[in-house]
Amino acid sequence: RLWASFLFESLQLKPRIAFSKAIHAGELTYHHSTVCDLGGMEECVSFSFCFSSTKDYSLQWFREGLTADNEQQQGNWTFAGKMIRCVTGEAPTAPDVRYLRFAPAGRVFEVPISAILSVATSAENPEVWEFDARGLARFRGRSSRLHLLPTETDAASEPTPSQSELPRRAPPQSTDEMGHFVEVDGDLVQVSQDIIDNWPESDWGTALAR
Repeated sequence: RLWASFLFESLQLKPRIAFSKAIHAGELTYHHSTVCDLGGMEECVSFSFCFSSTKDYSLQWFREGLTADNEQQQGNWTFAGKMIRCVTGEAPTAPDVRYLRFAPAGRVFEVPISAILSVATSAENPEVWEFDARGLARFRGRSSRLHLLPTETDAASEPTPSQSELPRRAPPQSTDEMGHFVEVDGDLVQVSQDIIDNWPESDWGTALAR
């Protein structure tokens, strides 16, 4: 009996069984949102999942606040201990440009089963899996504040981690072609157009750091 109990716990069978029962009817939906207070303004990222008993999943996420972005995913899920591991699949061969863009294939992230079974969750700081789901895995732990992270489009052109570890060069000149940058808590951060339009240049660093 002790050995059976050990196997039950080590294989994380309890959350797997609970998830399997919940999804047995065909589909299981889960919604999560993270809201960050920027001092008078809020930035929100929301995630809407749909898991199917055929081990397919779909996800749409939206980010609104100082900047905005959105994306949809389709792929497969598998059990990974107490987590559900999601792997994005190929986008449709001819995606409709009128709808959300699709994530590239091969993105991997894990969501706690306990969170999914609760149907809806919310947080003031992003969960670890949020970075991976949005394609920002290398920015995990750099900042818990969403507004200090680059947009997903900017992240695609960021230097690799090995390049990031090189001595920091002087920021580029603030031209329209090259963008505007300020230093916040030791990190070089690009200033969004919203801040440029609504804050004097001398206060850009303050706006980003709030």
